[in-house]
Amino acid sequence: MTELIIVSKPRLRFVKWVGGGVYKQYLAQLSTPTIYPATGYLSGTRTAWRNLYTGSGGTTRAATQFTAVQSASVQNLRLVRAWCTLAKSGSPSGTLYVRLYSDNNNVPGSSLATIGSLSVTSLTTSPTEYTFTPASPISLTQGTKYWIVVEYSGGSSSNYVIIYTGTSGNLTIRAYSSDTTWTVESNTICASVGHYSLTMVQTVDFVYSGVAEKRLKVIPDSGSTIINERRLNGQSLSGDPVETQSIPQTSQYIIEYDVTGNNMWGTVAAWFRWTTTRYLYYAGSSITLDQLGGSEAYVARVSSGNAFHLRIDDNPDADLITSGGATITFEPGTLPFRKLEWVSGGGEVDILVVE
Repeated sequence: MTELIIVSKPRLRFVKWVGGGVYKQYLAQLSTPTIYPATGYLSGTRTAWRNLYTGSGGTTRAATQFTAVQSASVQNLRLVRAWCTLAKSGSPSGTLYVRLYSDNNNVPGSSLATIGSLSVTSLTTSPTEYTFTPASPISLTQGTKYWIVVEYSGGSSSNYVIIYTGTSGNLTIRAYSSDTTWTVESNTICASVGHYSLTMVQTVDFVYSGVAEKRLKVIPDSGSTIINERRLNGQSLSGDPVETQSIPQTSQYIIEYDVTGNNMWGTVAAWFRWTTTRYLYYAGSSITLDQLGGSEAYVARVSSGNAFHLRIDDNPDADLITSGGATITFEPGTLPFRKLEWVSGGGEVDILVVE
């Protein structure tokens, strides 16, 4: 007679439990392209370019070409203001206009809109920056050439308006005219700067199905740019998204920033961009043997980058406490538990579960 003895080995599995308010970066950081919400910039020494007046030797229109920003990340591109540096000589009178023109083979074409105007009697004899704002923002087509044209058809050779450039700034195309013919100057420093308002958009995929809560952190990086509004999936935000704030739990996020360029004389070109980091937030503060679905469970390793206080089986005498980041490793099967609880801090616990 043969006796058959069956030996059953328990099945083991390792579980990593993260809890106690821990944030972990999920996938790689995402970056937007750099967008320039202004047509250019001017700095250096203010240098007289053209004398604006009607009559022999005078110029009645001084223009600066620009190409509207073009990016798949940009929506709602509009021109919201323009500025230039002006002064007067003598006592000119009348009105100066700043207009947006179309482009016609790299010379100004036709007037599209009036950006603003001023009475030239308000000018001083010192070069000063003047800002012109249209009654409503002017829609622009991305990647299209336009001209900012300063027009003054009054005055005389002894009473005129002076428009200035700088000694550093964008290389661009300028043009001037006293009638219907334009004289073009290539590779020169611009004389007028326009500011855009635009919406910059980033789509962030966030596919995750675990126990953690999805969070986002957005860090804008900008110069001479005003943030007007932030939106996440169409909802207005009071500040930049941070990982400590809850967000709707979905698989895709649309991040939008409404911005306006704001660079004046002497500042570098306006620019704007941001980085987005996806985080998983592990809020759970405790875990039990029943939740793990095993007959036994053992702590194999505890790790945290910060101080922590971990309680085992509701027994204060068995607490694991550190004053700073630490990793504590245990021999397999030496620290059984039925419940773990983060009293303070949080981190990762490697658990050996016996089925």
